[in-house]
Amino acid sequence: MAPKRPMIDTDDEDEDDETMRDFIVDDDDENNNQFDYRKELHDTLKKNFGFDHQKYRRKVLDDDEDDLRDMESSFDQIQREEVYSAKMGLKEDVDDILREEAEKRKKESMKKRPKLSTK
Repeated sequence: MAPKRPMIDTDDEDEDDETMRDFIVDDDDENNNQFDYRKELHDTLKKNFGFDHQKYRRKVLDDDEDDLRDMESSFDQIQREEVYSAKMGLKEDVDDILREEAEKRKKESMKKRPKLSTK
């Protein structure tokens, strides 16, 4: 059988709530007097560094549209790329075969050499 837990006195919590009411900030009442940090940041950046966020905001939006336009291609472009890829793949395969043959010849020539004895 588990031991019983002691009872918690909740009267202290009510007193804490009373004292904390002064510290609670209700933003709905003070929306008109709220400091605009975003505007202050933009003003500071423009004054100190000449950074115009509107200029770069438009540029980023334009770049996104350009990226999407670059993703489109015609059937002819795809076919040209396929032919190019096939040629490059064949070239790489031939290069690999030639390299492997050269390695085999080198190994065979090493085996055929007479061993020098050092007596």
